[in-house]
Amino acid sequence: MKNKLTYPILVIKTEDVETFTEGYYVDSFEADQAVPYSWVARNVAEEDTSYLQPIPYVSIKCKNKIALFLRYKGGEKRLAGRYTIGIAGHIEMKDALWADTVYEIIEHGAIREIQEELVISPEFIKTMESCDHAEGIEFIDLRAQGTNNEGVNDVHLGIPITIKLTKKIPMVVNGDELKFIGWKTKEELQKLDNLEDWSLYLVNNET
Repeated sequence: MKNKLTYPILVIKTEDVETFTEGYYVDSFEADQAVPYSWVARNVAEEDTSYLQPIPYVSIKCKNKIALFLRYKGGEKRLAGRYTIGIAGHIEMKDALWADTVYEIIEHGAIREIQEELVISPEFIKTMESCDHAEGIEFIDLRAQGTNNEGVNDVHLGIPITIKLTKKIPMVVNGDELKFIGWKTKEELQKLDNLEDWSLYLVNNET
């Protein structure tokens, strides 16, 4: 049976990360052309620090509460059993089918991940107020923070996105990779011993 980690994912060269981050919020053809990207087998990219994998990281908020999940089964084994506020995933080649730029590819990937991980019910759509980049944080880059989560932080670049709801509703997940725990305040999340690094970074820094 083929190893599922051999499928190609989108990566950028680590040496190009500054160009990538500077161009991400610039809606221009010229900015995109300056950012080379490629497709590399996931099992290779996970071990090669010359690449960074851009990862959409979607949190769901309602006023002062944030949806909390547990990384349950499957998914990133290095984060298994950790609490998270982020619905995240790698960018795959199918995300590029109707996209013209690397930034559009990533946005398509973010939408796909949300649809794969959550049951998007009519109630969810009705209560969704906005879906945009996180306030106050452009990227999650913890390579220099001293904790690398067994290499996770060394090869991934987080792109935080926030969905805001007008009322708290139960999050219904697809599959068994995530388990919905409940709605928590910033202070409650900060007290968790097992909250993954990216989530804690968002909780501590998002405005």
